[in-house]
Amino acid sequence: MNYLSEILSTEEKENLFKINGLKLCVAPTGSGKTYLIVEEMKNEYQAMKAPFGMKRVLLLVNRSALLEQYLKAIDGAFMETFEKDRYYVYRNSVHIYSYQLAQQKINADETFLKAFDLIIMDEAHYFLQDSWNGTTDDVFTQIIERSKDIPCTMFTATPEELIDYASVREIEIDKIDYSHELGFNDRIECIATNKDFNDIINGIPLTEKYILFVNNTYSKNKIANLAEELTTDSRCVGFYHSKWDNRSGYFKIIKEMKAKYQNLVELHKFDEDGAVANAAVDNGVDFKDEDLKHIILLDHYDPVTMKQMIGRKRFNINNPDDKLKVWVINTDRNFLKREKEQALSQIMMYEAYKNLNGGDFIEEYASRLKHAQLVDSSNNETMEKLQGKIDEHESNSTVPCIKVTMCRIGEDLFTPVFTVNFCLVSKSCYRLIYLNRLLDAKIQLNDDIKNMPLHKVMEHVLADMGYINISVDHKNMYHENLAKKQTIAENIARHLIPFLDGQLGKQMNKSTFEEFKEYMFEKFGVKNTKGKKPGISVIKSFLEEHGFSLLSKQQGTEKIRLYFVIKTV
Repeated sequence: MNYLSEILSTEEKENLFKINGLKLCVAPTGSGKTYLIVEEMKNEYQAMKAPFGMKRVLLLVNRSALLEQYLKAIDGAFMETFEKDRYYVYRNSVHIYSYQLAQQKINADETFLKAFDLIIMDEAHYFLQDSWNGTTDDVFTQIIERSKDIPCTMFTATPEELIDYASVREIEIDKIDYSHELGFNDRIECIATNKDFNDIINGIPLTEKYILFVNNTYSKNKIANLAEELTTDSRCVGFYHSKWDNRSGYFKIIKEMKAKYQNLVELHKFDEDGAVANAAVDNGVDFKDEDLKHIILLDHYDPVTMKQMIGRKRFNINNPDDKLKVWVINTDRNFLKREKEQALSQIMMYEAYKNLNGGDFIEEYASRLKHAQLVDSSNNETMEKLQGKIDEHESNSTVPCIKVTMCRIGEDLFTPVFTVNFCLVSKSCYRLIYLNRLLDAKIQLNDDIKNMPLHKVMEHVLADMGYINISVDHKNMYHENLAKKQTIAENIARHLIPFLDGQLGKQMNKSTFEEFKEYMFEKFGVKNTKGKKPGISVIKSFLEEHGFSLLSKQQGTEKIRLYFVIKTV
């Protein structure tokens, strides 16, 4: 039994779709959540001779690709939908909106949700996962309030952040969880490793496809360039990123990327032998491709994101050989530290908001109040000055967890109104917990206690995520070090003397001398006792061994120190 519609009881379906309250149905990706939702709509229509007995249903989805998937399913199940003002309607009964458009409707009409008798939220982890955009908390709060009077049901494969949010805010959620009973975990092999992704790709048979998921440090250009670098005579590699371009200050569709996504949605596979992508390949993009045998996660740590990326692969239930290897590569501890700083920054801002008065808080955090707004945009000079100060801080891509609205209460008098983005606060707390777990894990080697290698920590994280076939693949440091020593020996024999001869007569300032030391370290293996970049005394000793020396002198009134290489033999 691998599908949700087969395992849910009649009572559970009744609870999800007909009993008032906030509900959460948890099931793995590929377990048929879309099919269940559409079939329940169809059954209700056929039973009542009118959709939901003339109930009005709001179906919310988080991505345009998923919306298109629903439209196809609904059109195939009963009758065609039609588009109306950027959303889709079936007989004025089933209304299909993106979360983003629903937020706009709520902003324009605070009674919007009262028009519906049932709210279904697919991929409901969106509320926390996209909380950085500053809009998800508003719509989630209103849906929670509406759930007192109607059924409001959430579906997701990754409930971790939602459950944490409900706990923090003391919100009661009726949960049905089939994450362990359903899915294809037995066909997934997870390998935690510190190997270079190029080595992994080179070891993949040419008859097997792969997709490499990079993290948010990769720009659109960097993704495209990496795909080009990975393309060889025997393997073509494509690339996928967001289809939106906002470099000009507003969002503009990238036509080429839009066409590529439409192709993915329609064919459920990419044409190339491999692909490089980021988190933009999300819900609604499903790879029903038995040739896709490898997913590589490069420096990803967020369990929700990782599960969603792995979940893009769909398995043929009738083919037991349709299996997947997931390579989880983790080496970048500095990236983790930066992510931790961002999470701490949001939490500290929230704590400051709770403990400071309004004026002190604004003064302390003025440079981060990106989404501060002003009500009553008249031509008043004071208003313009306030708006100017706010506009100065529009460069940050992630909104702060506190939004400030300056409301006019007199001719030249304004008062701040604060709104807390609890979704972002909760997500930041959740992130901090797992980031600390990764960064603080220790291992004892003889009498020394050291940081546990990240790929070893990920072995435990993957187990907690519910995966059962997990192994660790260590980089072969002995052979790698031996090869590096051989390369350095060859460099010294062939290139050292010509390089040093080329330095004669050249003066190096502080900056160029640092570059010189870096080159000597990387190319010729010159290092200090700790294996790090060498200091002046180490450089001198090395040069003297090969018939050269390093001298220095001070020059000018500012006594700038200059370095130069001379030949001694």
